[in-house]
Amino acid sequence: MRLSIIVPVLNEAATLRRFLQHVREFAPTTEIIVVDGDSDDGSFEVARGFADQVAQSPRGRARQMNVGAALARSDVLWFVHADSEIARASVRAIEEALATPKIVGGCFRLQIASARWIYRIRDGIGNFLVDLFGIAFGDRGFFCRREAFLQVGGYPEIPILDSTIAPSIFGTAHVAEDFPRAHEEASHGYHTRSRAPRIAQRRPNGGAFVD
Repeated sequence: MRLSIIVPVLNEAATLRRFLQHVREFAPTTEIIVVDGDSDDGSFEVARGFADQVAQSPRGRARQMNVGAALARSDVLWFVHADSEIARASVRAIEEALATPKIVGGCFRLQIASARWIYRIRDGIGNFLVDLFGIAFGDRGFFCRREAFLQVGGYPEIPILDSTIAPSIFGTAHVAEDFPRAHEEASHGYHTRSRAPRIAQRRPNGGAFVD
């Protein structure tokens, strides 16, 4: 099982080089696709030195990620924001989750890397939406089978919350039943504080998927 990591960027040249080097080190077998939303800071040129494919599209995360998905050569898509870091166990965790054929996708828990209590509330609300309703915002490292993603037309290109994934996006793929389970199975390779794993950490001005 090979993964394509799809990274939408907009004016992120300052941190993009480090991010792509990190991804190449921690997930060396993946295909890296960067889709630039008409940056004016040289992000496109930076990406060309590290990604397997680099494309440009009109700005908008949903539109950019749909372009990346159409270019992907792998059978699994993993959407990651450029202000994150992935863990060494990330790829293996996704492969283990998708080893069950009826699971078409999943996401990771989110924990902002800050000691401020207000972020713990934000973490809790976001995790609650995933666990109860199967709704995941775009910064949670969403992954899915490429066939299922393309079958439903990808991300809805809407002005706000355009990178949010809900069970309904998969139509007849029955993700409403499997989404939380896939999410939990794919999470265990990451930093945990309790039985319920926390996979993704984000700082207020950046983030990380950490061990």
